[in-house]
Amino acid sequence: ADIWSLGITAIELAKGEPPNSDMHPMRVLFLIPKNNPPTLLGDFSKPFKEFIDACLNKDPTFRPTAKELLKHKFIMKNAKKTSYLTELIDRFKRWKAEGHSSDESDSDGSDSESCNKENNSQPEWSFTTVRKKPDAKKLQNGTDQDLVKTLSCLTMIITPVFAELKQQDTNNANRKKAIEELEKSINVAEATCPGITDKMVKKLMEKFQ
Repeated sequence: ADIWSLGITAIELAKGEPPNSDMHPMRVLFLIPKNNPPTLLGDFSKPFKEFIDACLNKDPTFRPTAKELLKHKFIMKNAKKTSYLTELIDRFKRWKAEGHSSDESDSDGSDSESCNKENNSQPEWSFTTVRKKPDAKKLQNGTDQDLVKTLSCLTMIITPVFAELKQQDTNNANRKKAIEELEKSINVAEATCPGITDKMVKKLMEKFQ
């Protein structure tokens, strides 16, 4: 799901908006499993388009890992040394030392402080995006096959939709937080009752057909 989100984010950075931003989120939910994955169109380099296509593979098992993406020719050609980041930090420190400041940066700081206070009262999230591959022997009994179907529903439909919604609402903190809470609740429900997400999606599709 993280690799898929990376591909969606790359398209947004290139085009200024994520794919299907003109559609209702519920419609996007139903189109993801039916349509081909989003692609980057326009005057962009071939390596960049190939990088995005690799991230937006519908089958999560065929998506490259983060380590593999670091070796992609688009990254190898355009990535700068890590020292470039420290240079930016040094330039920012010099800029601050010269007495530069802005109300916007101050307000951003106060917003982040208030957010940190709120987050301190919340339990820490557990980002368990890396899963072990199911044992081939266990797949034969059908139990893990059901698990794979459930994970597929989450990774191919629910998670990408939430990723796109969060990208669309970057300027609305309250809405973004509500989306994150909803996503967290669905993940908790799936962990408590495996298969509930799959049933929910099927029922929704039946209603809208």
